Amino acid sequence: MPKGPIKVTKARASSASKMLAVYFKKNFAPVVTGPRQGTRQDTRPPWLIPPATWTGTLPEWSIYWAHIQLGLKDGQDFQSQFQFSLAPNGVDFFEFDIQLAIEVNGLYWHYGFGATKQDSDMERRIRIESFGIQVIAIDEDDAMRDPKFYLREARLGRDHSRQTMGGI
Repeated sequence: MPKGPIKVTKARASSASKMLAVYFKKNFAPVVTGPRQGTRQDTRPPWLIPPATWTGTLPEWSIYWAHIQLGLKDGQDFQSQFQFSLAPNGVDFFEFDIQLAIEVNGLYWHYGFGATKQDSDMERRIRIESFGIQVIAIDEDDAMRDPKFYLREARLGRDHSRQTMGGI
């Protein structure tokens, strides 16, 4: 055992002062991801950060997130990826309490930028509405910009999508 005070070398002193300088910086927020790696804090809004278990698209996650934020319960008030005989592929969301189907429309698939599904979308909408169930579409850019607003509007029966406004 050495007697006396522990001798601090220049190397230890400089590394300690560097560490303190980093940790006491204004607005420093370390986030550890993986084995001891620091990354910047994610500044995206929470509706744009789906969990790893989410299997749908990012706009669908945004609308799902808005349901939860509005106090609706999955499986009780609404269900995502709802399958029923009226729509062969199902609908993105079905609101049980108000008998409403919500479709989240991506620009690529639903507005003809890369594929054309407009005819099958219209046929499916007519089939569902013939049984007294209203179908509201929410465009992907609206869903990702302000999901709570567009979900509230959809639940009130207001459709702001390009589909009802005559396309793009």
